[in-house]
Amino acid sequence: MTNLENSLNESLSLLREKKYKEALEILKKIEIEDSRVFFLLGTIYSVMKNINLGEEYLIKASKLDNKNSAIFNNLANLMVIKGDLNSAKKNYLTAIEIDQNVDSMSEVANIYLNENNLDDAKKYLNMALKKKPEHKKSNFSLGNLYLKLNEHKKGLKYIKKATGFIRFKDTGFEIIK
Repeated sequence: MTNLENSLNESLSLLREKKYKEALEILKKIEIEDSRVFFLLGTIYSVMKNINLGEEYLIKASKLDNKNSAIFNNLANLMVIKGDLNSAKKNYLTAIEIDQNVDSMSEVANIYLNENNLDDAKKYLNMALKKKPEHKKSNFSLGNLYLKLNEHKKGLKYIKKATGFIRFKDTGFEIIK
């Protein structure tokens, strides 16, 4: 394994342990321009709420690797935080184009849902659920979409699939799946 690979693996391990500053120290020492390094730097800065640096490194990563949907999904997440929903949609759609990223489908659908563009929201939620039927966020969002359409029975079916329902009993409660 190369020094680059060792450094990437070590920083990933620290990232999983939420030791962000230690991971950053390792990544900043890497002098090679590598999309994986920039992706990790962008992701860590994003988690640490340094949105501008997160964006800067994710853009660098996307220029070196335009076939990694996670880069575009994370960049889109930052754009949502910044309130730039047009850029967020563009990046989510790029991630979907690359590899049918289910999280991106669900997120772009939520933007459409908030814009009251129910047709596009429904399209992407159905795409997500076709690929991953148990995706909780997509089920929940599709349930809310149907509630907006006054299709309560259908809406509750999807919300139940996402969350379950609670039935209270004398001895406590149970989750109904």
